[in-house]
Amino acid sequence: MAVKDLSQSAGVLFDERRDFYLPDSYTKELWTEVTPFITMVSNLGYDKVTDPDFKMFEHRAGFIRQQMTLASDGGSTWTSSGAPGATTTVTIAPASSKGLPTDAAGDYLVGLVVEGYASNGDFLGVARVQSVSSNDLVLVAQGNPHASDNNCDAFANSATLEVIGNAIGEGEVSPDAFSDELEVVFNSTQIMRTPVEVTGTLREAALRGYTDELARLRTQKSFEHKIQKERTMLLGVRVGGTGMGGSDSFSSIQNNANGRKIRQTMGALSTVLKYGSSTTSDAAQNIHSFAEATADFTDIMTATEKISQYLPSRGRFQVYASRQWVSFLSAKFLANNNTAGFQIFNQEKNQFGYNMSLLVTPHAELEIYPTPVLRDNYSNYAIVINPDAISLKKYREMRYSTNIKTENGYDGVKDEFFSDEGLCMQLQETHHVLKLT
Repeated sequence: MAVKDLSQSAGVLFDERRDFYLPDSYTKELWTEVTPFITMVSNLGYDKVTDPDFKMFEHRAGFIRQQMTLASDGGSTWTSSGAPGATTTVTIAPASSKGLPTDAAGDYLVGLVVEGYASNGDFLGVARVQSVSSNDLVLVAQGNPHASDNNCDAFANSATLEVIGNAIGEGEVSPDAFSDELEVVFNSTQIMRTPVEVTGTLREAALRGYTDELARLRTQKSFEHKIQKERTMLLGVRVGGTGMGGSDSFSSIQNNANGRKIRQTMGALSTVLKYGSSTTSDAAQNIHSFAEATADFTDIMTATEKISQYLPSRGRFQVYASRQWVSFLSAKFLANNNTAGFQIFNQEKNQFGYNMSLLVTPHAELEIYPTPVLRDNYSNYAIVINPDAISLKKYREMRYSTNIKTENGYDGVKDEFFSDEGLCMQLQETHHVLKLT
């Protein structure tokens, strides 16, 4: 009689008697903790709002840059060849002013000292506003330190006047005052519901892998709810926008197939992509593209110059990045850990247990968090967050409701994760999107 062994692939020994399963604790999950963005942002602020549509105030200090643009037919030549003391009359286009009144009829502008720049950026000289009549300014030349003869060049059509200060006559009364107003932006909370349901029979079954199927599904659905919330707070789109664009609508309600009202929140990445600037010559550029094959530390240096214009109060930005971006920063050109003032410190745990790399640049420090939802279609994206201008808002408390289906003696268990939350994001120009191409 042949020796009996385990090589059989059929029969009672194989089908019924052998136990192929390791203990339940050997069940491993592919995804464990996957939501660094909402975890970190909720720690920055997680306040309750009194209405599912909410508004926020913003203010951009006009004194950072005060300028006027001359009308397309607003240029004029100087008397006496633009020598100090010469005069000229120019016409401004008030609607294009920054940090100044859009109505030049008052004496707001009298006494301002301005630099003139041609449309191509050439320096034209320094002048003082002597008087104002409607939108016409009488300028007095102060000189041109960039020219050997110290004469001002003509302040031509479409030139820009940059305010550098003011000079008021001795014994004069105070000039007319002007002021600005706050801006309003908005967003909405979004209802998200994730159900969990098993039959009564499955609820009582003895199973391998996980002995309690309802408990397993509760865990899985909690992750599903969180990762969908993570995607929404990053990628969601509010139909009415957020007010950062001039034509946005505060009303954003749509009807679903049952005629029920739906509100959606605008996510952080979507906000910057919708309202941000990708123009490289723009000082307020906050959408930056990098050619993965050729970009080097100089390109990152240029981007961090603009990122660092508005430093957070705690000094560090938070960067939520795809794995592709983490690899690009770590291996592409920072592998030597010291490249022209750059340093990268890899893989330390933050207070919430997330892996963090710290990128130190000459301009700013960036905490980089690998973010699992930035994959597939968003595998080449990273978003730089200013922690001072972002938080989560909740209209109703997040809850987990158990046994919500009981009618007619239902033989089963149905639970639900429920949240009604939205993103509060302000001053979009202080947040940045980085994209590899």
